[in-house]
Formats: sequence, structure tokens, C-alpha cells
Amino acid sequence: MTTGEKIKTLRKELKLTQSQLAGEEMTKSMLSQIENNNAMPSMKNLRYLANKLGRPISYFLDEDTLNEDIPVDEIKRKMRKADEYAKRYEKEKVVEILDGILQDYNINEKSKLYADILYKNGIWKFPLNEFEIGEKCLREAVEIYKANNLYSNAAKAYIELMGPFWQTQDFEKSLKILDEAYEIYLQSTTEDITFHLEYLFNKSLVLSTLGRMNETYELVDKAIEISKESGVYYNTGEFYRMRGNLGIVMEDYGNVLYYLEKAMQFAEFTDNKFKLSQVIFNYGNYYCEIDEPKKAIEYLKKSLEIFPDSNKHLKHLYYIDLAICYYKMGEYKKALEEIIKTKYSDVVYHKFDYVFMWSGKVYEGLILFNLGESDKALESIYKGIEMMSKRGNSKHLAFAYKKLSDIYSKLNDYEKAFKTLKKSEEITKELNGNPL
Repeated sequence: MTTGEKIKTLRKELKLTQSQLAGEEMTKSMLSQIENNNAMPSMKNLRYLANKLGRPISYFLDEDTLNEDIPVDEIKRKMRKADEYAKRYEKEKVVEILDGILQDYNINEKSKLYADILYKNGIWKFPLNEFEIGEKCLREAVEIYKANNLYSNAAKAYIELMGPFWQTQDFEKSLKILDEAYEIYLQSTTEDITFHLEYLFNKSLVLSTLGRMNETYELVDKAIEISKESGVYYNTGEFYRMRGNLGIVMEDYGNVLYYLEKAMQFAEFTDNKFKLSQVIFNYGNYYCEIDEPKKAIEYLKKSLEIFPDSNKHLKHLYYIDLAICYYKMGEYKKALEEIIKTKYSDVVYHKFDYVFMWSGKVYEGLILFNLGESDKALESIYKGIEMMSKRGNSKHLAFAYKKLSDIYSKLNDYEKAFKTLKKSEEITKELNGNPL
């Protein structure tokens, strides 16, 4: 068993609650993180826990920690460095470090430490399109965790197997992987709040891209409630951000600012500049949607000031939002300058992000039309419609046909104006209030 598992098992044998064991030396939240293998106790805390549980410190250290031939501290230091690169999405550097650890150290291949390295490595192989290696790493990690009765760890690793299916937009298969991971988790004799939150987060993403918004709302609200009740704030900032975004997408603006403010607090508390940049970007998107373009522009520009590198992740959204703001202000030349910076891609996995990105071509057309470029305008709008149609109906596709109808009316082509308006109405009716 891991250090956390040993602490949890002894605590339960002694019929102690987490609060009783934590006492005044540490928080209940920290003890929960340790027991669920999401944090390692400091030596001071380990001495305290060992004393309370009636065991020597050596009892709580795993085999690799006790093996003098394995420089565990050095390996974990490298793993932390890999985590730093992961936060900046520098995937090549993450994999370089983890591959190096596996090659340079003779780690017990049945140990949790070895499984942890395989687990992280498998996750980051997928973005490099090394799907077979990534899957092999993850499946091996799953089996090692299960052999050590670490079922929640095994379930977390299993969830990551949905990566290739998410990338190929096989969302039904993604849901199947999630449910199989949950079945593994149910074999655990102890509750792991962090796994439950991870499961809810991923399922929310998949359901939202399938357009199942009511289910998504329920899962996100459930996750936020679990965090509040348990005091475990794993990914909670992302749940608040997701809840705010759902409000923007569904045009249900009532509580959007409340949820974004909560997301901001978590981003600031964790000092994660990328997350902070994302939340501020979401503020910009919100103000753009409610037709306050000047305020939106302030937030959009601030998001890049805080973390300029975030542009490589948000580029298909940032320039489009900025262009839409200038378009709404009637500054068509500025709008065109921004919209032409957008690099369109077919490799955007979430359906809403995908259709929003390609709606940029529709706005490009509207901008060009207002600059007197009718032929180019129609060409751009039809390109946007073509690409959005690949992912089915959406409110952005309905919007594209509606704007196309408006242009044909201004060009006195009333037959095409009627046909495109009818198409827009058909899509809207079929969506029945859903954005996707």
C-alpha cells in the first residue's frame, strides 16, 4: 500500500475520523489529500501521524523510498519539473523528462512510483499523436495500480484512455470509457472525492459537446456541491468556469458573473496564470455576447497581458471575439485586421469551440460586406457554413444562414434570401433551445 493508503487503513481500524486524526497539527483537507495519494506528508506531519497511529515512520514509506539504490527524491523532483511544463502545455518537454526517468533509473516495475510515471507519460503521448505508446503506458499503469489495490488510481488512469476517442470526436466511445473507469473505482473500499470530481468533469465535457445541456448542468452543479460539502477543491475552479460558460452558451446570463468570479478566485489562489488568463478571456466573451464590446475588448487584451503564451491555445477564439467586438462598434477595418489573424483548424475537439471558431468566417464575411466586398463576403460565409455543417446543426449555423439571408436581401436576391432564411428557421426549430 502507499503511504496514504496505510494512513487511511490504520485510521479506520482505530475508528478515528479525519478531523480527529488531523487534530490541530494539520487540516482535514490536507489529510484527505494525503490519504487519497494526491499529496505527500511533510516529515513533520509524518512523524505526527505515525505517533497518533502507533507505527514507526518507516512503516509508512513505500519500497522505492526505502531502496537506497533508487534516488526517489531526484526522480520526484524531475516529475515536478514535468508538471511545471505540463501547466504550460509544453508537451514535448514533459515527455522528454518522463521518458528519461524510465530509461535512466531501475525502478521496481510493480511499484506505484513506476505506475505514476507511466500514467503521466501516457497522458502526454496522446497530444503528440503517439496513440499506441500512450495507450500501452496507461493500460500498464492501470494493471499495476489494480495489483496494488489502488483502484481509484487505476480508475483515474483508465479515464485517460478516452484521449484518442475525444480527439477523433468519438464521443459515445468516450462515454463508454468513462463508465468503465467508474466500474473500476467501485472496487475500491474507500471513497476518493478527487476521482469522483475528475469523472464528473470529463463526463460534463463529453455531454456538453453532444448537446445534452440539461445533463451537463446537473453534473457541474453536483460537482460544485461535492466540493463544498467535502472541502476537496480538486478542479473546482474549472467547474465554476464551465458553469459560467454554460450560461454564456445557453444565453442564460443571470449568474454568469457569479460563476466567473468564483473561477477567478480559484485561479488567483493557485497562482495559475494560464487559468487566470482563461477566466479573464471568458469575461471578455461574456461582455461581447451581451453587446458591451468596449468592456469586452479590455478583458480580451488583458487576458493576453497576463499570460501571452495562452494565445496559442485561444487563438481561434481570441481574434474572433476581438473582431466581433470591433464589428459591433462599426469599426470594420479594425475588425478585418483582427479576423484575418485567425488560423482556422479542423482539430478542435469540443463542438462548441469548433463551430464558434468557424463562425469567424461568417463574421469575416459580414465585415467584408460592410467594406463593400460582396463577392468575398459570400465566399467567406459559405466557407463557414460548409465547415460548421460537418459537426451538425448549431445556433451558429442558424445564425450564419440568417445573416446570409440578410445579405441576399440587401443585394435584392429575394429568392435566395427566402431560402436561406427558411434554412435558418429549420435549424433553430430542430435545436429546440439547445445551442448544439
